Amino acid sequence: MLHHKTTTHSTNSAKTVVQKLIKIDVKAVVCPKCGVPVNGNNAESNSEDRNNGWWNLLGFFFPIVGWILWAVWHKEYPKRAHGICAWSWVGFVISFLSTLFISVIIILSEL
Repeated sequence: MLHHKTTTHSTNSAKTVVQKLIKIDVKAVVCPKCGVPVNGNNAESNSEDRNNGWWNLLGFFFPIVGWILWAVWHKEYPKRAHGICAWSWVGFVISFLSTLFISVIIILSEL
């Protein structure tokens, strides 16, 4: 795998940016030369994209809101979006089945 390291050189009071490609191991978490996270192991993006119980609870009770949030977040926050979408489906299925069950009970009680 190749990793880019940006270095700055000044020549005649003008700065030029040079990128050097460095070969590193595919399983590396950080670059051995510069210490930058590689392979999507960026600590900043991982700390913001985590599954949150409050969003999941919102999706459970209001599935349409959960699906809308999934559509908004699925690229920027994939873990959070997956969690809220999954709980939205769980809430929808439970709501549908309970409505169906109560409807059958009401219909059978009238016979």
